[in-house]
Amino acid sequence: MTANFRRLLLSLATALFAALPAQAARQALVIGNDNYTSVPKLQKAGNDATAMARELKAAGFAVQLHRDLNYRSMVRTVETFTAGIKGGDEVVVFFAGHGVQIKNGAYLLPTDIEATSESEVEKTAYELNALTEKLSEAKAAFSLVMVDACRDNPLKAKGRSVGNTRGLSAVEPPKGQMVVYSASKGQQALDRLSDKDANPNSVFTREFIARMKRPGVRIEDLVREVQDAVEALAGTVQHEQRPALYNEARGNFYFFGPTTVQVMPQAPAKPEPLVPSARPGQVEGLSLADLEREEATRKEWAAWQARMKADFDKTAQFAGGADLQVKAWDRFLAAWAQDNPQSREDEGLRADAVARRDRARQAMAPVAAPPTVAPIASTKPTIGQVIKDCADCPEMIAIPAGSFEMGAEFADEQPRHQVQVPAFLLGRTEVTQGQWQAVMGSNPSYFKACGLDCPVENVSWNDAQDFARRLSQKTGKTYRLPSEAEWEYAARAGSRGKWSFGDDESQLVAYAWFDSNSVSATHPVAQKRPNAFGLYDMHGNAWEWVQDTWHVNYQGAPSDGSAWVDGGDQARRVLRGGAWINYPGNLRSANRFRNEPGYRDNYTGLRIARTN
Repeated sequence: MTANFRRLLLSLATALFAALPAQAARQALVIGNDNYTSVPKLQKAGNDATAMARELKAAGFAVQLHRDLNYRSMVRTVETFTAGIKGGDEVVVFFAGHGVQIKNGAYLLPTDIEATSESEVEKTAYELNALTEKLSEAKAAFSLVMVDACRDNPLKAKGRSVGNTRGLSAVEPPKGQMVVYSASKGQQALDRLSDKDANPNSVFTREFIARMKRPGVRIEDLVREVQDAVEALAGTVQHEQRPALYNEARGNFYFFGPTTVQVMPQAPAKPEPLVPSARPGQVEGLSLADLEREEATRKEWAAWQARMKADFDKTAQFAGGADLQVKAWDRFLAAWAQDNPQSREDEGLRADAVARRDRARQAMAPVAAPPTVAPIASTKPTIGQVIKDCADCPEMIAIPAGSFEMGAEFADEQPRHQVQVPAFLLGRTEVTQGQWQAVMGSNPSYFKACGLDCPVENVSWNDAQDFARRLSQKTGKTYRLPSEAEWEYAARAGSRGKWSFGDDESQLVAYAWFDSNSVSATHPVAQKRPNAFGLYDMHGNAWEWVQDTWHVNYQGAPSDGSAWVDGGDQARRVLRGGAWINYPGNLRSANRFRNEPGYRDNYTGLRIARTN
């Protein structure tokens, strides 16, 4: 064979393989929530997740296994998983844990659920429809969603009347998807058949994994077999349970294809470890082999932490000039990126290194004289006037006095009532990282890479109070957090709709950063449209602390626009506006949320007010 002929064959082969379509990937997300903090804990959800993950891995799926996720972690996990789906992929999502039906929506409960009303469930639980919509947007060729969460309603444990008594109502999956519940509408899914039932898995999961290994069984046939098997088992203890199937899938799906290749028996290969997403010490209920693998992971994590901490301390002690310090921190961060084990990062240490490098960079720049700040012409600002009390101070807008109807349709937003709000000043934007740093001398934000024009976050209500005090001392003016009534009045800006622009949800993307467009992070302020008062980001980007104590509704609320600080739950303060992580409903002008005054997260920020 001549060299030219060999080259011709090679080029033809290369062209042929290049023309072949890329093989579709198989991806799976598996979540098991056992350790609930405020509702009854479960015994087998984690076991179910581990068992399902193992079987999916054997079927060729790239599996992401997660245990005991709180709300924030559930949102991030789903966002990360669906962002990695490519068109044509085959996808399986499995959730074991508590679920509840609210109106026509099914909600998967995170471990930190503390809802006392249906409106709170809608704000602090993950809606199943949101998951199926994200899978639809990812354009997977086939999606199977399995929900083993049809137990008794956990929110009735403390006398709460929230959602249906038991079970989940029917769901309408998008085209190309199949949804399977462990029980039908109004039924309770059994964890075990009796006190003597030692099986580590729930009745539904044990029957499903026992049948999914057989080759050549279509998913529809497999589910019907599971339905019959679960119904028969439940019948032995006079219980009614039949898994529900809602099917809009197209074509055929098999865990193992209809044809198989017979091979000589071999010794079983050592299974690859399924490392849970939680850090060591957060996973319970695993088998002995799982615990051994978890111990190995813990040692790897500890060794990496120690190595990075030693490198950090060494770099921090470097006494070179600012230019050499920048290079030293760049070397540390490069080593971090190269050496960091997957899913084993300590964001605080890395963020500190970035902050130190940035300070060194700032020290290299020439120091400019501070700009001259023109004095305010009048002690009483005109309506709509933009005021800045110092070079680094937030820009404030004069909000006119007025009356509005406060509240909306949810229980914690009622009764609707008229409020008369005096004129006041409110931040044109959320307080930025740069403004916070100028007043406080530090930047606590998680999203430092976003830049100094991004909202400061990871601040508590207590931190916000400290910021207001220091800003008042710096300027001689009276800065404070707005009252809840002032905030809603300013957010509405004359509108009676769900948002400042009305009720058309399709317009929200022009006004806000939220789950559909934020790419799971904050963004620089004032990039979206302002409301009618000239205020930016009143919807989304970061939750904003207000002055008020949390009250479960507006019964007895003040009508003069002042902060409601008497009575209520003195261990909670109110937040408004929603954040980059939330859905449109959480960004409504009337929507309310609450947390402890010392609570910080990467979506908690503030907008400052000033008394006229």
